[in-house]
Amino acid sequence: MLSNIVDLSELPLEILEKIVSELTPEEICAKIRHISHRFEEVAYNVMKAAFRAVEPLIESQLENAKKKLQELTVTTNTFQNEMSLVTKFTFLQVMHSEYKILSTIIMESESVTYSTIMFKIVKNIDEFYYLMQCLKSNRWDWSSDNVADVMDKLRSLNSDIYDEFFWKNWDIQKNPFGPLLIKILGCSISSKFEIAVSHASKPKFRDVKCHLSGQYEIPDLSNTLVSPPNGSQNSYHCTRMLAAYVCDSIRWGNLFHTLRLKWLCMVRALALSRRQSSGWLLVDPEDPYLNPVPKVVQEKEIILSNSEKKTCRIIERTGEDTTNVPLWLGMRYDFQLWCPIKNAPKEMFKDGEHEEMLELSEAKSPAPRPYLFKLEFRVYVTAISSLSQGAIETTIWIEETPENIAYTQSRQLVI
Repeated sequence: MLSNIVDLSELPLEILEKIVSELTPEEICAKIRHISHRFEEVAYNVMKAAFRAVEPLIESQLENAKKKLQELTVTTNTFQNEMSLVTKFTFLQVMHSEYKILSTIIMESESVTYSTIMFKIVKNIDEFYYLMQCLKSNRWDWSSDNVADVMDKLRSLNSDIYDEFFWKNWDIQKNPFGPLLIKILGCSISSKFEIAVSHASKPKFRDVKCHLSGQYEIPDLSNTLVSPPNGSQNSYHCTRMLAAYVCDSIRWGNLFHTLRLKWLCMVRALALSRRQSSGWLLVDPEDPYLNPVPKVVQEKEIILSNSEKKTCRIIERTGEDTTNVPLWLGMRYDFQLWCPIKNAPKEMFKDGEHEEMLELSEAKSPAPRPYLFKLEFRVYVTAISSLSQGAIETTIWIEETPENIAYTQSRQLVI
């Protein structure tokens, strides 16, 4: 007699994920993942999908808010309406930056195992959905509610995840510092950069080498940046401290940058010159506040001596002009990275190109692929003494190989 009993663990992974996705994140993390290693994998995939589903919701609202600002004209607008739209855009931009940084951390699959961070972001996911629902139902009055206060709980929950990652979960041997740093820097709203990328035009394996070199500049126009901690311990501990510092600085920088630009937008909206001619766009579509989009400014293909082809491209993003600022404050990064294509940030490639490369198999060579990361990092923060005003310059040099990290730090006063 045939049995009607079905062993769920023997079902295909896709079917199990479909079944488990009907449960709440709390049930998945508290019960399902503890059944077996197979269900732990299923739970991990379902939680990852739930987290990824948040991004298109934020991006669609952000694009809609941007479009409304770009179409705003004097003839169809009041100051109160304009500032309400600007504040809503500010809120969405901060939330998107929080999501992007969190995604960079928890999607580092080589460093985060099934049993760790992915099962600790239930409250974070819930808060993202709660904020989006409140936005949809117009719960907040943007003429009085403060963006920073509204985002406080989400930012606090995210901070707990970052502490967990940097000090408990991050395996620097599996997940090197260099690629992770570049991915975190890519989350900055206010950064200017120029990056040169080169790799095989048609790689045969996903672990073939690529090369990245460039500069990031992140100004501190709100004067809120603090100096990095002193690197007095071993190099691996110092590298963890630096990664956590950069992540935290970019999060706060994104918040203050968007709030500062909101204030500038308000001042500009009040200016009489903006009200003199009918139909004048109140928010310039080319304003970096709305379109800080990286662009490929140069791309070419080079034929090497062995007849193979290499693609070289230069990517840049412009930002606010700070040439007339008397005392420049902020962070500057100069780096070079040699690593397998699979470890390079996907933003350095064309749409879909990196994903296609990840589908390739790995080379069967027993020798590890070469890896080298070199960084010169300078931070300038305000220093006020009784005699003069200047900046404290902290410089950190890092050279990272698969076997070791060399970490050097110095600090001086710049007048």
